[in-house]
Amino acid sequence: MPSLDLLLQTIMLERDKQLAHFDALDTKAGVLLAFDGVLIALTRFIRLAVQWPEIGLAAASALFAVLTFWPREFPFLSPRDLRKYLTYETENTRLMLHDTIGVMITRGGRLLEAKARYLKVALVFLLLAAITFGAGIIYSTNTTAAGRTHRGKEGQVARATATATPCPCPSPSASASAGGRVGHHIH
Repeated sequence: MPSLDLLLQTIMLERDKQLAHFDALDTKAGVLLAFDGVLIALTRFIRLAVQWPEIGLAAASALFAVLTFWPREFPFLSPRDLRKYLTYETENTRLMLHDTIGVMITRGGRLLEAKARYLKVALVFLLLAAITFGAGIIYSTNTTAAGRTHRGKEGQVARATATATPCPCPSPSASASAGGRVGHHIH
């Protein structure tokens, strides 16, 4: 079996790629979970009518992110099980290793597919939560509790100066007659 060594090397490289992919999916799920937490914490800045849908979507995203890196039995080689191949010929042992690792890769592939599917669902829910949060920010800044359009600070300043009480200070003409000086009072 001249190509068995090459096939065994190739299958071992594939196994290493699977393990790296497994870790990468866990890392991405952790990042999504952190973003979900941030979005939920920021809901206090938006109106109550939008808070609940945004919290629900972010919580659903967090749930699928947790399902992504929930511990699963990833197939591995057991040294105890390999011990029985000590008496086999080298070529037969390589062939058995090849077949065993092939089965592990197939099982690991199914686990990775499930993890990737959960991660995609978590990402969709996070995207919907972010859109809901953005809409809530826009909605909250453009409306007031009474449902009227928000005027901003300029409207508040104009109302404040229009309703201000007159200053009890003497008028400029009274100052001029009192001491001959005309003064300006800054209010």
